[in-house]
Order: sequence, then structure tokens, then C-alpha cells
Amino acid sequence: MEVVIIKSMNPDHVRLITEFAENLGDEVNLINEEDAEDYALGKLMLQQKTGKEVSREVIMAKLRS
Repeated sequence: MEVVIIKSMNPDHVRLITEFAENLGDEVNLINEEDAEDYALGKLMLQQKTGKEVSREVIMAKLRS
């Protein structure tokens, strides 16, 4: 299974793309911008995951700088 994410500011384009995908027999799920940002952040976190443990102090120091 593959997933395609399309961000459009034009509701007519969203409707057209949705209808096209559904006519092809594919499933369409619309998500809001906040959920899209959550997905992107989660993906970034997984890419950066090292498996190393870091103390709270180190994290807070990085956030302050």
C-alpha cells in the first residue's frame, strides 16, 4: 500500500482529486492541517531517532539555545 498526501488551498481541486481517486476505486481520507502537521512531525521524529537516551537537562538546554 502506498499513500499520497496532497495539500491544496483550492476546494474545487480537492473535490476533483477526491472524485477521481474514488472513481478509480481508491479510498480517500481528508485530514485537517493540524493532523497533517502532526503526521509530518511524527515522521521527522522517527527519522531522527537514534536509540540513545538523553537527560531532561540536555533537552531543555537545547530548547533554550
